[in-house]
Amino acid sequence: MRAKLCGMALLCVGTLALAQDAPAPLARYGVVISAEAYPQGTVKDALASAVKAIDKDRFEYLAAHLLDPKFIDGRVEDRAKQMEDVIDKELRLARDEQLRQGVPRRERLPSDAADFAAVVRQEASARAFKLVARDVRAHLSEYPESVKEFRRYLRDGVVVDAGDAATVTLKDVKEEQINLRKVGARWHLEDRKGPEPVEKK
Repeated sequence: MRAKLCGMALLCVGTLALAQDAPAPLARYGVVISAEAYPQGTVKDALASAVKAIDKDRFEYLAAHLLDPKFIDGRVEDRAKQMEDVIDKELRLARDEQLRQGVPRRERLPSDAADFAAVVRQEASARAFKLVARDVRAHLSEYPESVKEFRRYLRDGVVVDAGDAATVTLKDVKEEQINLRKVGARWHLEDRKGPEPVEKK
């Protein structure tokens, strides 16, 4: 158990060091973006990429880069807050074990309260994201017809683009639609209810 805690702690510290030493490719929750494999330049690109991620069992990629960032971040934050106390205790034990083993200062968890709290938050966020991605997988497994509908919207859907918001609708389905939002240059599937956006002229 002690070895496991110590190893986990060293992984956390190593991850922090890498993040500070070299600029990394665009990543969210440790998931590096792959714009060529999963393009999001158009509404239909984003929808096709979401279907592809589901088909390839890339639910962490789906959650990190293809779903609405605000929605995912909110879910992760809620989950992380629930885990912080437990993780704080785990990492304190790991830090104590590092001290007993004589791990050099630069390789062990920080003693400074603010720095230690930042490591706890980072670990809580990483674990919470994995749970959120697992929830996305579970939801789509429970409702497999959703993926079939995505394919139909991709094939037959009509896009209404209103600048930074868009919908994809089907002519024979009046009360349902897929909503998307543009963040920067990339489109994301959005968990939004409400009227269709007004088409951009």
